Amino acid sequence: MVAPPSISSHPLRSSRIASCFASTPSSKSSVDWLGGETPLHAAASEGQLVVVKKLLAIGAAVNAATKGGVTPLHAAASKGHLKEVDVLLANGADVNAATKGGWTALHVAASKGHQEVVKVVLAAKGADVNAADKDGATPLHAAASEGQLEVVTELLEAGSDVNAPDEDGATPIRVAAFNGHLKVVDVMLAWGAQVNAATKDKMTPLYVAASKGHLKVVKELLAAGTDVNAANWAGGTPLHAAASKGHLKVVKELLAAEADIKIADTANKTALLIAIEEDNPEIVTQLLKSGASVEAGKTAATALFAIYVTYEYLNTVNSVMDVVLNGVGIVFVLGIDDLFGEKLLHLATTQYNTLDVEVKLSSRLELQQKVLNCICILVNVSLIAMSMFCVANIKVRALHPKP
Repeated sequence: MVAPPSISSHPLRSSRIASCFASTPSSKSSVDWLGGETPLHAAASEGQLVVVKKLLAIGAAVNAATKGGVTPLHAAASKGHLKEVDVLLANGADVNAATKGGWTALHVAASKGHQEVVKVVLAAKGADVNAADKDGATPLHAAASEGQLEVVTELLEAGSDVNAPDEDGATPIRVAAFNGHLKVVDVMLAWGAQVNAATKDKMTPLYVAASKGHLKVVKELLAAGTDVNAANWAGGTPLHAAASKGHLKVVKELLAAEADIKIADTANKTALLIAIEEDNPEIVTQLLKSGASVEAGKTAATALFAIYVTYEYLNTVNSVMDVVLNGVGIVFVLGIDDLFGEKLLHLATTQYNTLDVEVKLSSRLELQQKVLNCICILVNVSLIAMSMFCVANIKVRALHPKP
């Protein structure tokens, strides 16, 4: 959806100056001024009804447009000046005149929540309730984006298409969900909005609501029967999105709705691995307690491996250690050319005394009876040649780094 049109500030904003043009019949009544705005634009924007009438009476161009395509009707509608809008329409203002971005007066009024102006514009002959801007967004999209509940209802009652997609495939309910407007989502569902309508990149209303942490919207969409596991173009589910952003309550809600904790995206990352990478310890703990597999994933970049060999994840390690220690015989497998392999070797040679990679967990932990079994690393030939060292077994236990 394009940005709303704006009326710039300039000397004609003064109703006194606009009145001067109106008091003396002259071609100046329609003069272009700074970007193409006229005295009529100024009077309409400031709600100067008497001046608007005088300017129209002396021949001001009712549909004069700025360089951005803004007409006096846009200017009045944007500010919610009902009487000025009515007078402009009565004097031939084009109700569907669009800015360069494609916004009509209805888009403008809907976005700002001017319900009475919306009613007047809709009542005008030929008003297009489903007019689309350059991005395909309708006035309903504009109202939904800003959470203008009364206007949304007004537009729906006037025949606005609740499932109209913009050029990206986003429907009004997706826009409302993204911005967390619960009541608007409720109304749209009642009017038959498709709860699983996805954009071109396959993002559903649930996905965007989960990503933004809008818990109440997530609950409402789940109650309406949305697909909790619907994946986007990259294979990410709403659980991936919530885990990535650290929205713990949303994660819990999705898990309660039986979100599949084992799903991996196209990069072979589960929600658990993503939460680890984003350093969200509470999410990691919740996912592990809910049964997430520490070895899930098709590559060597497994969740546990990421936990133990990367400095950035030390906070996560501390948070999930109680959960991890309850497991037995966990195995890491590192493949050729694996990025984590390089990190592991770097860690071993620069921070610790031996080539047995002993990652610091906590000085207080006693892991003597719970040493995790690990497999030797397979490292590519070039890396071995450069480093000139042999590869040993990996042991994970508590210790202090060397000074």
